Amino acid sequence: MAVLVSEYTEAILMNIHKVCCLVVQTVLLVCMLPYKLISSIIFPNTPKAFSSVFITGAGGGIGAEMARQYASKDVHLTLADLHTEKLSEVKLQCEKLGAVVNTISVDVTDKDKMRKAVCAADDECPLDLVIANAGVNAPTLLNKSSKVLSDVSSIVTEVNVIGVCNTLSPAIERMRSRKSGQLVITASFFGLLGMMGDKLTFAYASSKIWACTYGMGLRTILQSENVGVTVVCPGAIKTELLADVKAKGINLDKTAVDCGPAVKQMIQGVGKNVGVVYVNIGILTRLVVGVFGYNLIPPFLWNEAPLVITALGSN
Repeated sequence: MAVLVSEYTEAILMNIHKVCCLVVQTVLLVCMLPYKLISSIIFPNTPKAFSSVFITGAGGGIGAEMARQYASKDVHLTLADLHTEKLSEVKLQCEKLGAVVNTISVDVTDKDKMRKAVCAADDECPLDLVIANAGVNAPTLLNKSSKVLSDVSSIVTEVNVIGVCNTLSPAIERMRSRKSGQLVITASFFGLLGMMGDKLTFAYASSKIWACTYGMGLRTILQSENVGVTVVCPGAIKTELLADVKAKGINLDKTAVDCGPAVKQMIQGVGKNVGVVYVNIGILTRLVVGVFGYNLIPPFLWNEAPLVITALGSN
């Protein structure tokens, strides 16, 4: 009986602590809004322009749109993707906008080849922006393997985690020596959730949680050396990735936004060296998700959240 009372008391105290944490977070967020507004008016921050850009996963989706929006006269673009044929059209579009474009067929999980690719691009024209954008999700790979929880999940993790390291590591060395540059990691709204109990999406969500944590930590380390780091956290964006997820029964069309305006918002944040750029994610959603949401919402509800999200999206 004494043990039960002790556990009950501990549970009450823990929940009080959780509520206090959420209140503090909410107050800080509300208080920062006027500060951000006033500081942006007094000290306007003009987005930085980049002259030499390296983008992985540039054959389609967000990567291709980033390439097009960064393309302009005298800008050097190095576009990398595993499938060169996907890059051909993007290359032509960027060249029409005046950019000098090189394309590379490379697997981001190949450490040696990625190092050679990044270093070669930097030798030709010193990189001032490197974007680790390449990523995959399980639904895209299901036609290659039926072992979702083992084979497919390991591939997702290799591309979305090891691929980011392979892309940024060579660039970090060069940028630190020059004391300048900007690194970008394309994460996801799923990286804020701290969960996703669906076998088709849990590995993707887990990899994006890592991407958020890695990027924010890297930013803290490199800021003293004048190297910026931005983590991009988009919600549902109309790309091939979203189409693959939809084909497996997860329909997010109702909440999805067009890729062009979404990428424009990302680029503005990158140019201003914003730490985390949220795209198509509401303030209330940001308050609920993440560590606070995971701790505050009862497990039996939190674990069912993926099913609820899927059901809402398909209606």
